[in-house]
Amino acid sequence: MKIRNGFVSNSSSSSFIVAFPQRPKTEEETFQMMFNSEEDIETYGERLSTKEIASVVFSDIKSSKKYKSLSLKDIAICFENRYGYLIGSYVHVKDDGELETYSSAPDSEDFFGIDEELFYKIKNLQYEEREHSKLYYEMMHKLAEKIDPMYKRLEYSVREHILNEVRQTEEWKKIEKQYKKRSEFLWKKTKKAIKELSLIDANAFLSQFKDSYIAVFYYEDKGSCAIMENGDVFRNLPHVWISHH
Repeated sequence: MKIRNGFVSNSSSSSFIVAFPQRPKTEEETFQMMFNSEEDIETYGERLSTKEIASVVFSDIKSSKKYKSLSLKDIAICFENRYGYLIGSYVHVKDDGELETYSSAPDSEDFFGIDEELFYKIKNLQYEEREHSKLYYEMMHKLAEKIDPMYKRLEYSVREHILNEVRQTEEWKKIEKQYKKRSEFLWKKTKKAIKELSLIDANAFLSQFKDSYIAVFYYEDKGSCAIMENGDVFRNLPHVWISHH
């Protein structure tokens, strides 16, 4: 039971919200919960045994705050990271401007986007913000062309000089003020919707695994940690994988 957002790259980090049957008290218990046998796992030229992986996980569990299972609030905060930008990940803008959801869009079984109305509200708000930003920069370039009609054909340094002139005009300052006001309004609405939906998702996750020990792990794609992030080390346990590329 995994959610994979984004794509694996040479520089990345991920968090994993994992449901253990109960809180592991030793490395051996951790190993027994995570794996069926001792073997090596190799990713990007790095290699760790399943025993070593279990040791890393148990060490991280011991170092976590108060060694307690995650609360509903903790899980919801983690889940918020999945909604950073839906456009381009799960949603495509067609030539006619219509929004189209990819076939890989999340469903309720993944504890992601359980409230469909909120999911599409976030998507539409993010799309509106993107279009708002596009218009902002288009207006900037139109003002630059008023100064020099050949603006787009000029060298980068010359274009930057003209843009600096644009930024000093009263007309642009008024546009920028309106842009920032609208952007802040959209962001506040988006953030509120993300918090609401993440809480719903987290509640569904916690309800299904209410008798489990739930922990969060953070790993980045460096050295042996590449295995922890990309080696599917929690494959035998219910978990949510959140990519922070």
